Amino acid sequence: MAKKSKAEQARTQMSSPVSQLRSTPIGEYGFLSDGEVLALLSPGGSIEWMCVPRFDSPSVFGSMLGRQAGSFRVAPDDVTVPADVRYLPGTMILETSWGTPTGWLIVRDALLIGP
Repeated sequence: MAKKSKAEQARTQMSSPVSQLRSTPIGEYGFLSDGEVLALLSPGGSIEWMCVPRFDSPSVFGSMLGRQAGSFRVAPDDVTVPADVRYLPGTMILETSWGTPTGWLIVRDALLIGP
């Protein structure tokens, strides 16, 4: 078996699902905030960045910078791409819809302003 050149190896890595996941443009993330905390949701429905209790706090989830930094996701096991992602009209509530062979799962993400 012939060895791949460095250019071929780079092309293979760039086309792999893992490298595509890591290079998600920032504009494709959903944004949630309550004025003190923020969260960024990936197009696949996982929270990949969140700092608690304030914007300048250390991140709780940070997988948008590296897979080892953690994320949180509520979704069907066998579906990786949601059917639809949208903000509910007039709100900062992000709704992600998942279709499965047995039904639908709708997840609504929001950060609420506390007392």
